[in-house]
Amino acid sequence: MADESAQNRSKPDLDKEAADSTPKGKVNRIVAIGVAVLLTVIAAGVFFSFRFVEDERQRALNEWQIRLGIVADSRVAAINDWIQYNFATIRDLTENASLQLYLSEISQAQGDANKVTDAAASLGYLRNLLVAVADKTGFGPPMSAGVDVNSNVEKTGIAGLALTDGDGKPLVITPAMPPLTGKLRTGIATALNGTPTVIDMYKGATNMPTAGFALPIYGVQADVGSKGIGVAVGIRVVGDDLFSLLKQPGDTSKTAETYLVRRTENTVEFLTPLADGTAALNRTMAFDTPELADAFAIE
Repeated sequence: MADESAQNRSKPDLDKEAADSTPKGKVNRIVAIGVAVLLTVIAAGVFFSFRFVEDERQRALNEWQIRLGIVADSRVAAINDWIQYNFATIRDLTENASLQLYLSEISQAQGDANKVTDAAASLGYLRNLLVAVADKTGFGPPMSAGVDVNSNVEKTGIAGLALTDGDGKPLVITPAMPPLTGKLRTGIATALNGTPTVIDMYKGATNMPTAGFALPIYGVQADVGSKGIGVAVGIRVVGDDLFSLLKQPGDTSKTAETYLVRRTENTVEFLTPLADGTAALNRTMAFDTPELADAFAIE
């Protein structure tokens, strides 16, 4: 009886403990599930936030690439127009009938001007023609291009037009034309073989950026592409007539910069003025400079 009474007294206590422990267990499980859900939501939020940021970054990068492509294409077109304008000036000379006739007679006389009819008058006409064209088209001395240099420019020779015979020897030159040596001689030789030639930018006699253009001269009945009977070559100082073309019309960005570069052996040479005030052809950098955008562009 005593044992039964003790068991009866302990049973309510066990039931009470069970009743107390069951809701507590449920609460713990609910809290655990809630925390897990919250962590999942946070993780998802972080993931999608990073995904959104990455998508936005990629979208902005794509937009920037498209914009750069448009700028690059439009500036290339503008520079090509400038090149074609200069070639057109030289081409007009090569197609001059009087010039073609004189060069044909010189070619037939094997360079002996004494065998050419009215050689002195023809040379005088051609010299006046070249001077007029040079002054009008920017192939004249720097003063005519608005460049302030000393009066010694004609002695030095920095820009002008010239005609050569089939051996590359000068026949007619304007007063400020540089000597036909070095890069000019190479360009003339290439043009004589029928190839229109750009004499790439270099520092001229007064350290100003200079470029040239050469075209073959053919006889009246000659086939274009064959060896020329002479060459018309023009050398000009390069200034804002080219550099201004690198500025994209309508571009309002303050840090964007467009410039020309080329690879010279193991260096990158900057051909045009830079935003920091560096003059054209006055900066070079090693081609293997880490993360050099200019080297990447050349590649």
